[in-house]
Amino acid sequence: MEITTMPAKTEKELRLARGSYNWLRASPLLTIPTLVFIINLDLGGALCNLASSNCDYTVSNLLTNVFGVTLSAVWHLLLLQYVNNTESEFVREHGRKALTHAGIRTGVALLGAVLTSFVFGGSISCIIFIVLAILWISNNSQVKQMDEDIKKFLSDTAPATDMIVPHAQKERTVTPDMETLRKILEDLQSDDDVTVILAIEKVESVEDIHDATLKKAILKELELLADEDNNKDVQKNARAVFDRLTQASLVFDSNTKSDAQSTLAQLLQDLQSENDKTILSALETLKTLMYSSEVMRLQLEKNSVRSSSSKVRNEARTLLNSPANRAVSQRFNQNRLDRKTRELILGEIKTWAQNELIEKEIADVLSRRYDFDIAPPPAQPKPLEKPTASTQAAATPKETSAPLTPSPSAPQPPLAPPAPRPSLLQTLTSEASIKIYLYLGAFFVIAAAAILGAVVPEFRLPILILGTFLFGGLAVAIKKRLPQPSFALFIVFSFLLPITANSLEETLRQSFDLSSSFTSGYWAVVFFIMAVIWSGGTRLYESRLFSITAFGSLLLAFFSIGRFFKAELEFYVLLEGIAAFAGLAGVWLLRKWMDRNFSLPLFISAQAVQFSLLVASLALFGANLIDPSYINLRHLAAFVTWGLAVVFFIFSNRLYPFFAYAWLVASTLIPMPWFIAASFDLESLGSAIVLFTWGILLAAGSEVFHKFERMQKYSLPILLASMPSLALAVFTGF
Repeated sequence: MEITTMPAKTEKELRLARGSYNWLRASPLLTIPTLVFIINLDLGGALCNLASSNCDYTVSNLLTNVFGVTLSAVWHLLLLQYVNNTESEFVREHGRKALTHAGIRTGVALLGAVLTSFVFGGSISCIIFIVLAILWISNNSQVKQMDEDIKKFLSDTAPATDMIVPHAQKERTVTPDMETLRKILEDLQSDDDVTVILAIEKVESVEDIHDATLKKAILKELELLADEDNNKDVQKNARAVFDRLTQASLVFDSNTKSDAQSTLAQLLQDLQSENDKTILSALETLKTLMYSSEVMRLQLEKNSVRSSSSKVRNEARTLLNSPANRAVSQRFNQNRLDRKTRELILGEIKTWAQNELIEKEIADVLSRRYDFDIAPPPAQPKPLEKPTASTQAAATPKETSAPLTPSPSAPQPPLAPPAPRPSLLQTLTSEASIKIYLYLGAFFVIAAAAILGAVVPEFRLPILILGTFLFGGLAVAIKKRLPQPSFALFIVFSFLLPITANSLEETLRQSFDLSSSFTSGYWAVVFFIMAVIWSGGTRLYESRLFSITAFGSLLLAFFSIGRFFKAELEFYVLLEGIAAFAGLAGVWLLRKWMDRNFSLPLFISAQAVQFSLLVASLALFGANLIDPSYINLRHLAAFVTWGLAVVFFIFSNRLYPFFAYAWLVASTLIPMPWFIAASFDLESLGSAIVLFTWGILLAAGSEVFHKFERMQKYSLPILLASMPSLALAVFTGF
């Protein structure tokens, strides 16, 4: 017979809520070194040089300070995991408070960056530092307030103090084979932490170990790991599983189960009596027990609505709300109905009672089935004496075969609750993770000091190259163990890439007196490489941000190709139109790999680029028409650009079907004959012939599209698009 205990979520929620504030306390160890490091990189100056603009010191300094504050604040995005916690409103509330506190800090730092650059000079930095220090100290008062909230929360939700409160129930294998148990024991003795943790998880999936020798050996290894292992996560997991298995031995190997069965069997028989005094006596005895069963809870429901005695009904309803019976309801109903569904049912029950469709007593009984984790628990009962000997008499009705749900009775000493296996958030705020943060912070300080101390300019490039490879390599190396810090390191690596490339280009140009064409070709190659790297980052981190940055890098690569060939503006637009197709190809790949939502930001970016190119192309066409020195054949570049846009919108409609794309295709076709006429400087008659021919082609194409089911949506818009060309042909010809 299976015996379970009351589940509780307060311990996990408490740790997660405190974790957000612990992060606020530790975050300066990362944000300050990051700020110093990025400021010493002089991103503002590098950006001004990259843009070939003459930025004065004020603008360059402002850009550097803003970049430093903004990028160092990226660390605070770790708090989003608390804000978006799906299990507890309590954790989300304190996550929002912590994130707000971090936002205030960042806002103050940004204000200081602006004031320092424009108005007050360096003196304001001291004031901003003092304000930030005060905000950091005030975080302690926030923690105290949280502790008060936790005390209130625990007083409202915690079960009686003498109840066992284990982690959530899991599906467990009752009888694992001997080979599996031996493999688990071997893995527990491994020197690899990952292997040990996986072995502990396998033990956690085992209900109980029947082989005494193997059980003793596994318990011994778990106890050693819990007491002596250097990895805190291994210690915590081993202790949780060791306590559970020890508890299982205490509960299932003793006579407690049979005593509980006998007690509930006798009490169930008394509750089915027709004598109200016997029923009341059984109800009083039930108040002293901290375990129950589904059969007992069903009998209490019957007594709550069927008894002729109002006192019996009231006492039975009160017991339905006891911690033990709430635990029974949770065990048998939680997995069948989720919380939102149960809230809807409770709302309907309340409405029925208000409309007098059911009696209030029945509404209360029905509500007890579904509000076990919604309604506040009853006040903690005072401990009473043990049941009398008469109630311990053995009797075994058929219904008592149902599982029991006990908390420890008086003879059973209270057991410490096993700690749940740490989640990602707990791992990130664990002692081992804090050590890693400290090492990272130390690395930032060392790197910043190295660049600051590089008085000889020749040392700057080697340091930047070393730092770039170090950040990139470290980001990949810790990806599996610490995904969030790895993501942050990869972002820093991404910012270092263009800075290092710019420094390398300056060094090569000055050393070998290279031409501007070399610079353009160099940047084209660099941007292509960066696009490949960020595409890999998209796959590695499943990040939509890196997919967009890869697309942006590809646009810059094609722009640099135009600079390499000293192309005219029309050809820049044409090259960017080709790059937009690459973005659309990326959308197709992301959809095959992930889903529509994941590829949507890149799709929107590609559409925005394409619309901008069409506007730029049309503006250039209008400006060049009145330029007498303009070479007319260059208008053919605009014709090709708009032709590519037609194909672009057709493929866009295939990826994300939308009724407007058919009309966009038709609208894009309308001005294309103008570009042909302007390219060959045709007179009125020549322009009329071109326009008329174009209109006939579009009308004929409309008929062709109408014959294919997948292209029928384009038929009517293209037919309408032919009309302006035909009308202009008639008007121009005469």
